[in-house]
Amino acid sequence: MHTAKAKDVDLLRYFAEDVSESNCKIYHLLTASALDTLLTYNKEHGIQNHFYELMACSDCVYPEEDRMGCENMLKIFGSRLYLDVEFPTGADFADYDISQMNPLHIGASIAKDIHTFLEHYFKCKCNIIVLKSHRASKYSWHMICKTFKDNVEYLFKDSLAVLHVMNLWFEKTNLSKYNYFEDEVEKNAIDISVYSRHKCYRTIHSSKFQKRIHLVFATYYPIVKTNIPPPFEDTLCMQVLEGRELHDIEPIESSTKLRSQNNRKRRVQRTTVSANRKKHIENKYNRAAEMFFSNWDVWQEMKAFIKSKWPQAEFEKCSYKSIELIYLPMDRVFDCPHKKGSGPNGAHKSNHSCLWIKPKIGVMDWRCHDLECQRKNVHKIVPFPYNLQNKLRMMYTHRFPVKVKLGH
Repeated sequence: MHTAKAKDVDLLRYFAEDVSESNCKIYHLLTASALDTLLTYNKEHGIQNHFYELMACSDCVYPEEDRMGCENMLKIFGSRLYLDVEFPTGADFADYDISQMNPLHIGASIAKDIHTFLEHYFKCKCNIIVLKSHRASKYSWHMICKTFKDNVEYLFKDSLAVLHVMNLWFEKTNLSKYNYFEDEVEKNAIDISVYSRHKCYRTIHSSKFQKRIHLVFATYYPIVKTNIPPPFEDTLCMQVLEGRELHDIEPIESSTKLRSQNNRKRRVQRTTVSANRKKHIENKYNRAAEMFFSNWDVWQEMKAFIKSKWPQAEFEKCSYKSIELIYLPMDRVFDCPHKKGSGPNGAHKSNHSCLWIKPKIGVMDWRCHDLECQRKNVHKIVPFPYNLQNKLRMMYTHRFPVKVKLGH
């Protein structure tokens, strides 16, 4: 590494390393090639990697001696646009179409959206390197966007210029479809907090401290049929400016949140009688669907049947997507529809299951939240009893007369 430093002194940059669970980091002055060598050595010798890029910032708040290092980095490097995408397993998305997607396809949808925006707004070609670090409780992607004009790569000045682009993207694209609730807070799958001053962005082959879930290569977007990952240096956000150009877009004021008309993150008041109710987006369509079912005696029959099969079902957690679809998380049911788990009777040890109830056709999709089961689309169709099915089908296909009294 010292040889690399002496040889490529102009390419030195800061990388951070996690050294404790309290998010304490130490900072290394390395070249990218030197870090690549270190990561490879650690992997070969069973040593965990916990390294991050330190993003250079034009609004530096470091002490003067460190600020000089940041200023030098800005002279040598520019930044690619990067995304940090994550959401918990079983996230209750507000948008109906998104809620119906395989979670892996949601990541692809976000990649498509940013790809389309960058190509249209900057009149460029865009290729995306997609990295992943999924785990049982969460889906997670890092996306590094490479933009080209006339075969020349264009970069952004720093992370605050990237934040400027992210603001524009949220203003011009409906990204609220990726909203979901967690701990009473409405969040978006696209993490906007990674663009504030001097943020650290995890490198490929690294995990969070002692987590042992490494960031690995997933794919390219647009999709390229290859399993060959890009070179290590190509997966980094900060790239050498020599031979590249900068997009004509200025950095903006640092922020750890995107506060815009999308109102992506806000506290909400509980409106249910249960203190344990799973929060979901409350709009007029959800409320209308909930009122429809709460006043319908057939819904009571449906609940009785569900309770007979899954006594732990908690109907106060239902999310009423429409009058044709209800999502019921079963947080206390760990059984797997196809008995793919390692527990008793094929149950999973930590991943619960859920029901997508479809009254119009008289069936339920029983699914579990295990990552491998979701990847293989493991589910089981559970029909309601024959008499109840007929009752439901008649209700949803019957034409009811409507009387309208016109005033004079």
